[in-house]
Amino acid sequence: MIHNIEEYLWLPKWSEHAGKWSTALDTQGFRKTIWAISALLLAITLLALAQTTIGMYLIAGYAVAMVLNVFKPHLLATIDMKMYSPGLASALLFNLPIGSYLVYYSVNEMQLSLTGVVISSATIAIGLLIGVPRLTHKLSAD
Repeated sequence: MIHNIEEYLWLPKWSEHAGKWSTALDTQGFRKTIWAISALLLAITLLALAQTTIGMYLIAGYAVAMVLNVFKPHLLATIDMKMYSPGLASALLFNLPIGSYLVYYSVNEMQLSLTGVVISSATIAIGLLIGVPRLTHKLSAD
Protein backbone atom coordinates (compact mmCIF):
# COMPACT_ATOMS: atom_id res chain seq x y z
CA MET A 1 0.00 0.00 0.00
CA ILE A 2 2.91 2.39 0.71
CA HIS A 3 4.06 1.89 -2.87
CA ASN A 4 0.57 2.73 -4.13
CA ILE A 5 0.57 5.93 -2.05
CA GLU A 6 3.92 7.01 -3.48
CA GLU A 7 2.68 6.45 -7.02
CA TYR A 8 -0.67 8.06 -6.22
CA LEU A 9 1.07 11.26 -5.12
CA TRP A 10 3.81 11.70 -7.71
CA LEU A 11 3.45 9.40 -10.72
CA PRO A 12 0.92 11.44 -12.73
CA LYS A 13 3.18 14.54 -12.79
CA TRP A 14 6.27 12.43 -13.53
CA SER A 15 4.44 10.70 -16.41
CA GLU A 16 4.20 14.00 -18.27
CA HIS A 17 7.98 13.81 -18.86
CA ALA A 18 8.50 10.05 -18.85
CA GLY A 19 8.78 9.58 -22.61
CA LYS A 20 8.98 5.90 -23.51
CA TRP A 21 8.40 4.85 -19.88
CA SER A 22 4.84 6.13 -19.57
CA THR A 23 2.17 8.02 -21.41
CA ALA A 24 0.90 11.12 -19.63
CA LEU A 25 -1.59 9.95 -17.02
CA ASP A 26 -4.82 11.68 -16.20
CA THR A 27 -4.35 12.43 -12.49
CA GLN A 28 -7.91 11.71 -11.38
CA GLY A 29 -8.27 8.59 -13.51
CA PHE A 30 -4.96 7.20 -12.29
CA ARG A 31 -5.76 7.97 -8.67
CA LYS A 32 -9.12 6.20 -8.95
CA THR A 33 -7.27 3.24 -10.46
CA ILE A 34 -4.86 3.19 -7.51
CA TRP A 35 -7.86 3.05 -5.15
CA ALA A 36 -9.25 0.11 -7.12
CA ILE A 37 -5.91 -1.75 -7.08
CA SER A 38 -5.56 -1.11 -3.35
CA ALA A 39 -9.05 -2.50 -2.72
CA LEU A 40 -8.20 -5.56 -4.82
CA LEU A 41 -4.96 -6.04 -2.87
CA LEU A 42 -6.89 -5.82 0.39
CA ALA A 43 -9.35 -8.47 -0.81
CA ILE A 44 -6.49 -10.75 -1.90
CA THR A 45 -4.77 -10.21 1.46
CA LEU A 46 -7.94 -11.15 3.34
CA LEU A 47 -8.27 -14.31 1.25
CA ALA A 48 -4.65 -15.20 1.98
CA LEU A 49 -5.06 -14.49 5.71
CA ALA A 50 -8.06 -16.81 5.72
CA GLN A 51 -5.61 -19.39 4.33
CA THR A 52 -7.66 -20.09 1.23
CA THR A 53 -5.62 -21.76 -1.49
CA ILE A 54 -6.67 -19.20 -4.11
CA GLY A 55 -5.79 -16.35 -1.75
CA MET A 56 -2.33 -17.76 -1.09
CA TYR A 57 -1.61 -18.18 -4.80
CA LEU A 58 -2.99 -14.72 -5.59
CA ILE A 59 -0.88 -12.99 -2.91
CA ALA A 60 2.24 -14.86 -4.06
CA GLY A 61 1.47 -13.89 -7.65
CA TYR A 62 0.93 -10.27 -6.68
CA ALA A 63 4.22 -10.32 -4.76
CA VAL A 64 6.09 -11.54 -7.85
CA ALA A 65 4.45 -8.85 -9.97
CA MET A 66 5.52 -6.19 -7.46
CA VAL A 67 9.09 -7.53 -7.34
CA LEU A 68 9.24 -7.31 -11.13
CA ASN A 69 7.77 -3.79 -10.88
CA VAL A 70 10.85 -2.74 -8.89
CA PHE A 71 12.99 -3.22 -11.98
CA LYS A 72 10.56 -2.38 -14.75
CA PRO A 73 9.68 0.37 -14.84
CA HIS A 74 11.01 2.01 -11.67
CA LEU A 75 14.72 1.15 -11.54
CA LEU A 76 15.24 1.02 -15.30
CA ALA A 77 13.34 4.28 -15.85
CA THR A 78 15.34 6.03 -13.12
CA ILE A 79 18.64 4.89 -14.65
CA ASP A 80 17.60 5.64 -18.23
CA MET A 81 16.09 9.07 -17.52
CA LYS A 82 18.63 10.03 -14.85
CA MET A 83 15.59 11.18 -12.92
CA TYR A 84 13.81 9.56 -9.98
CA SER A 85 10.84 7.41 -10.92
CA PRO A 86 8.08 7.73 -8.27
CA GLY A 87 7.63 4.37 -6.62
CA LEU A 88 11.30 3.37 -6.67
CA ALA A 89 12.02 4.06 -2.99
CA SER A 90 9.00 2.15 -1.70
CA ALA A 91 9.61 -0.62 -4.22
CA LEU A 92 13.22 -1.07 -3.03
CA LEU A 93 12.40 -0.70 0.66
CA PHE A 94 9.22 -2.78 0.78
CA ASN A 95 8.21 -4.56 -2.44
CA LEU A 96 11.57 -6.18 -3.13
CA PRO A 97 12.40 -7.64 0.31
CA ILE A 98 8.85 -8.42 1.46
CA GLY A 99 7.76 -9.73 -1.93
CA SER A 100 10.85 -11.91 -2.29
CA TYR A 101 10.38 -13.35 1.18
CA LEU A 102 6.68 -13.93 0.60
CA VAL A 103 7.37 -15.92 -2.56
CA TYR A 104 10.13 -17.91 -0.84
CA TYR A 105 7.84 -18.61 2.12
CA SER A 106 4.90 -19.53 -0.12
CA VAL A 107 6.85 -22.14 -2.05
CA ASN A 108 9.06 -23.50 0.74
CA GLU A 109 6.90 -23.25 3.86
CA MET A 110 3.32 -23.14 2.61
CA GLN A 111 4.24 -25.67 -0.07
CA LEU A 112 2.51 -23.92 -2.91
CA SER A 113 3.54 -25.37 -6.24
CA LEU A 114 6.10 -23.35 -8.15
CA THR A 115 4.05 -23.89 -11.31
CA GLY A 116 0.98 -22.46 -9.59
CA VAL A 117 2.92 -19.42 -8.37
CA VAL A 118 4.32 -18.86 -11.89
CA ILE A 119 0.83 -19.09 -13.41
CA SER A 120 -0.61 -16.77 -10.76
CA SER A 121 2.27 -14.32 -11.22
CA ALA A 122 1.91 -14.24 -14.99
CA THR A 123 -1.87 -13.80 -14.74
CA ILE A 124 -1.59 -10.92 -12.27
CA ALA A 125 1.30 -9.22 -14.08
CA ILE A 126 -0.52 -9.37 -17.43
CA GLY A 127 -3.75 -8.26 -15.76
CA LEU A 128 -1.99 -5.23 -14.27
CA LEU A 129 -0.15 -4.38 -17.51
CA ILE A 130 -3.40 -4.43 -19.47
CA GLY A 131 -5.85 -3.41 -16.76
CA VAL A 132 -4.17 -0.36 -15.22
CA PRO A 133 -3.97 1.68 -18.45
CA ARG A 134 -7.49 0.65 -19.52
CA LEU A 135 -9.05 1.37 -16.15
CA THR A 136 -7.19 4.68 -15.88
CA HIS A 137 -8.51 5.67 -19.31
CA LYS A 138 -12.05 4.60 -18.44
CA LEU A 139 -12.02 6.38 -15.09
CA SER A 140 -10.60 9.50 -16.71
CA ALA A 141 -13.79 9.85 -18.71
CA ASP A 142 -15.97 9.76 -15.57
